[in-house]
Amino acid sequence: MATIDLGKIKQVWRGTYNNGTAYTVDDLVEYTDSNITSTYICVANSTGNAPSSSGTAHASWNYVAKGVVDPIPSQSGNTGKFLKTDGTNLSFDQAGKLLSINQSVKTGMQTIASSAWIDIHQMSVTVTPQLSNSKFLIQVRGFGAPVGGVYFMANKLVKVVGGSTSDFADMSGANGNRFGSHCTIGTSNAQYSGVPVYAISFDVIHQVSSTAAITFKVQSKQGYGGNHAIYWNSSDRVYTHNSSECGISTSTITVTEYTS
Repeated sequence: MATIDLGKIKQVWRGTYNNGTAYTVDDLVEYTDSNITSTYICVANSTGNAPSSSGTAHASWNYVAKGVVDPIPSQSGNTGKFLKTDGTNLSFDQAGKLLSINQSVKTGMQTIASSAWIDIHQMSVTVTPQLSNSKFLIQVRGFGAPVGGVYFMANKLVKVVGGSTSDFADMSGANGNRFGSHCTIGTSNAQYSGVPVYAISFDVIHQVSSTAAITFKVQSKQGYGGNHAIYWNSSDRVYTHNSSECGISTSTITVTEYTS
């Protein structure tokens, strides 16, 4: 009886194309050409002939399902970002303008008796910028007072980067003419003039140029000779005569990171 070779009665999946494998008609393979993965069918016995090159199929192969370029760009390094289009191309961008909010709350009274700048406990925030060009809004909201014989209490914001402390760019002028990230409160030299607790409030905007950690902190000093006391969250009279009835104030420093 004569034998009739019908060949393959169905297509055969051979997996990812291997340059050293001998393929026969109706073999199916997967192959990535120019970063585009497609499926091919062998139409002529072939060994060592890649299914396609630069998007053109080899004579031994036909496309079964031709892939397309992935329209989504690489997600590596884009955590928290959103995908946007300019009408032609897709790209990742920051998800919104607000990147982070950090706050430190100062509780309890702090007394300072120095004409040198002294760090205020709990009035500092350390952040690592999410972007090398992030902007920061630093808001100082506090309460304090000089004692009656001191007259003045000076308060300023400084930054610490890499262990080095410095004033902000907007701070200028010597002690008597200072302005910028600074707030001064004062009293007259009358009896009990230090009784009120005064608001200490100022805002500073700062833009970084790297992602190095940065600390924003408040410093204070008294503005008269003799190392008299100044107070945070209270005054001498409020603390001595009224703190047990009404308590003392609470101060905060809030640092908001955002992008333009």
